[in-house]
Amino acid sequence: YPLDVQKKADVDDVAQTIMRDHGQLDVVIANAGYGVVSSFENISEEMWRKQFDTNVFGAIWTIQAAIPFLKESKGRIGIISSVAGKIAMANTAAYSSSKYALIGIANTLYQDLAPSGVSVTNIAPGLIESEIFKVNNWGKLDPEKHAASHKFLRWPSDKAARVMLKALQ
Repeated sequence: YPLDVQKKADVDDVAQTIMRDHGQLDVVIANAGYGVVSSFENISEEMWRKQFDTNVFGAIWTIQAAIPFLKESKGRIGIISSVAGKIAMANTAAYSSSKYALIGIANTLYQDLAPSGVSVTNIAPGLIESEIFKVNNWGKLDPEKHAASHKFLRWPSDKAARVMLKALQ
């Protein structure tokens, strides 16, 4: 179900469509994101807003749309934050702060939703081999962009997915 997580109405519509098509929602994973990489003083207002609109508000809209259905199924929420939300590095102010925000949301939701039977798991991976390294500071895929990190530091995506699935279970 493709959608733009920055558009709350689109997220709400897709949640309704999933319910219509499948009758139940058991798991939602809030995983939209990319990283602005720049020195703090060079991050424009537009970059800050787009970073938070995607990484934070995209997760919020996804979770809000799913909560009523997850309460029915006593389902699970997975929030993909990042190690960068725990340990910030130079030139990652926008990205790291967006991931710090997700950790706070996960910690709050865990407590808020516990009585309803909905579980919340904050997943804070390190570097995973994915297209995120080819996304520029405005959230656009740039096939010519090269990853700043060394390849040996990145987990293969299939291995990371297995670890995340285990955490959700």
